[in-house]
Amino acid sequence: MIPTDWQMLLDDAGWEQVADRVVDVGEVKVWRRTIDDLWCLCAQGSSKATPDHLLDTVWDVARVPSWSSNALTVSDVLWTGPGEQVFWQALDLPFPMSDRLWVLRATEVHDGDARAMRWNREPASAWPAVQPGDAMEMPVSWGEWAFAPASGGSVVEWRGCQDIGGAVPAWLQTWGATRSLPAELSDLVREAER
Repeated sequence: MIPTDWQMLLDDAGWEQVADRVVDVGEVKVWRRTIDDLWCLCAQGSSKATPDHLLDTVWDVARVPSWSSNALTVSDVLWTGPGEQVFWQALDLPFPMSDRLWVLRATEVHDGDARAMRWNREPASAWPAVQPGDAMEMPVSWGEWAFAPASGGSVVEWRGCQDIGGAVPAWLQTWGATRSLPAELSDLVREAER
């Protein structure tokens, strides 16, 4: 497991808003903060879907490539247990960057009517079924998709800390993520509301 500071990630203090985008499902705001020398991001929007349905949608990892605008080449579940799963995904990145992969252990979180899928990276070497090919393993990925009831549906939030590794500087990773997170949130909401 990768070291994490969940208290800092979930604390609403210390975040700086860096983007406010309008996507096909509405407004998405993006914030960032530093935790343990990593730039971490939070994206927030809304959905007409319930927290339970949003969690079911994001939890169905094998179906993600059918609705995600990310160029995922693999999205497979490696192991499942009660409220827990381990899955791996691979992402096709444009030249000159190497493709990336990650293995995540995800758990369901139920807090009253709110729901979340919380994850942390595991080493790919621990899972023989992972076939990385030429993809580079991301050294850091931990965070959560969180869904809280709101008037007319749910607040949808992605909070996480990631480092895609390689020679991509942190500022460029953050710049790219502030642009891709609103699209990811939009993809999830669109699928859940379908």
